[in-house]
Amino acid sequence: MALTSSFPTVDPRPVAKRILVSSTGLATSGGGYTVNNQMGNAFVFNGAARRTGGYGMVSTITLVDEANIIGAVDLYLFAQAVTPASDRSAVSFSDSDMQHYVGTVSFPAPTNLVNNRATSIPALGMSYVCANTSLYGYLVTLTSHTTFNDAANIRIGMINYLY
Repeated sequence: MALTSSFPTVDPRPVAKRILVSSTGLATSGGGYTVNNQMGNAFVFNGAARRTGGYGMVSTITLVDEANIIGAVDLYLFAQAVTPASDRSAVSFSDSDMQHYVGTVSFPAPTNLVNNRATSIPALGMSYVCANTSLYGYLVTLTSHTTFNDAANIRIGMINYLY
C-alpha cells in the first residue's frame, strides 16, 4: 500500500530572487530634505518570502538615484508595514513598530555617474522573517538635498535567498 500525505511538498533548497522596487511619494517641489528626513513612502518588497511567515536573507542590495541628488542614506527594514513619519519629516518609529524591525542598511554616498547615482552593498547576509510575504523599507536621508524630478526617482534592488 502506498503512503500518501496531505502535507504540501516544500523544496528545502533556498531560492535566489531579485526584487526591484521604485520609490513613491518623493517630494518634487517645495522645500528640500534635511538630515534624518524620511524619503517618500514605504518600499514594499513583495515576494520576500515563499509563504506567509516565511523567512529569507538579503544577500546584495543596490540603490539608484535617477535624480542625481542624494548622499548617504539609511534603509530601515521591517517584517510588516509600520506607521512611519511622512515624507520630509523627521523619521520616527514607535515602540510597537520596532517589534517588527529587521535591520538597517546604511548606504554610503552613492557614486555620481553624471546622469544618476548608484551604490550597492554585496555580501550583506541580513536574515529576516516576514509577517506575510513582504519586507517593508523606509528610506532616511543622512544629508540635506533638494527635491526630486519624479516621485519614483529612487530604485532599490535586492538579491534575496528565500528559505
